[in-house]
Amino acid sequence: SYVDSLGWYHIVGEVQNNASTPMEYVQVTAKLYNAAQETIGTKLTFTAPDVIFPGGSAPFDIIALRQSQWKNISTYALFVEGDVSQNPSQQNLVLLNQSGAIKNNNLVVNGQIQNVGNRPSLAKLIVTLYDADHNVINTGWGYADEGIIGVNGVSKFEIKVRHNTDPNNFHYRIQIEEEPVDTE
Repeated sequence: SYVDSLGWYHIVGEVQNNASTPMEYVQVTAKLYNAAQETIGTKLTFTAPDVIFPGGSAPFDIIALRQSQWKNISTYALFVEGDVSQNPSQQNLVLLNQSGAIKNNNLVVNGQIQNVGNRPSLAKLIVTLYDADHNVINTGWGYADEGIIGVNGVSKFEIKVRHNTDPNNFHYRIQIEEEPVDTE
């Protein structure tokens, strides 16, 4: 967990899918406790990407906005639930190239993706930032520059993840979430 430059408290991490089926709409709930172990709040979020395939993982970021609430957080407990995915989307968006660097307290990841499927798709890119010990320290997402990428189309992207990070000691991962678009 950390407090960002706006004074918001974040609980970040990853959910691992140990099941044999894809899971979707994975909700992470944080129950917040004060020093007396009294519940002082509950916050929730969903993982991104929406579908976590068997053996895969997805990051989450739970945000407590009010300092009056988070300044009293002594500990928290996380609870995870999700649904079995009935129709996981095809993975027709592929990463062609990418590079990342720390610039002005931002991890900036640039690259290109291509749609190798047979339908246009909206491309969402999720970046997870890790410290030297591979602990999640932040996550962020954005859309490819083209938004909807046509069949065989290529799009550039740039995703910024804000965090004060050692520029010589970090790792990151990119995940692509695809939403096929009907053109009719």
